[in-house]
Amino acid sequence: MDVTESYVQALKRQKKFLENNPGDVDIQWQQKYVQSILSSSYNAICGLFVNSELIGTSGIQNIRPNEIPSFGIFVLDERSRSKGYGKTLCWATFYILNRCFNITCITAGIEKTNIASLKMVLPLGFKIIDEDEKGFKIKLNIEDLIKPIFIDKVFIE
Repeated sequence: MDVTESYVQALKRQKKFLENNPGDVDIQWQQKYVQSILSSSYNAICGLFVNSELIGTSGIQNIRPNEIPSFGIFVLDERSRSKGYGKTLCWATFYILNRCFNITCITAGIEKTNIASLKMVLPLGFKIIDEDEKGFKIKLNIEDLIKPIFIDKVFIE
């Protein structure tokens, strides 16, 4: 139900950094994609809402015991970027994975041209563990997770 026309338009505008983003995405395609994640035993998608409006999503792959999941985030509207929503998504995603699934480590890849994302995750406790000509591989252990100062009341329902 959260796949709206504005969500799809945001995906269409995002030409870089989203691996599973076909150029001709439409509501039906995105609904099927989200449904495939929701029906998976090992993947998840989370939404960040502000005043009932979907601001961003985080996708987590490979949620399995004794495995290290990977994740990605997407703040939909460019006007919503640089406001702490990405940090909130990253922090909350890992917090939820740890509290609900006992996941203690997570990884992600960031393209070298995506400096904003790298600057966003490093203050949360992520470390660069590998680098090649295309990008960085980052990793976070739960004991290194740093809660952003603007997050105060945290609870899981």
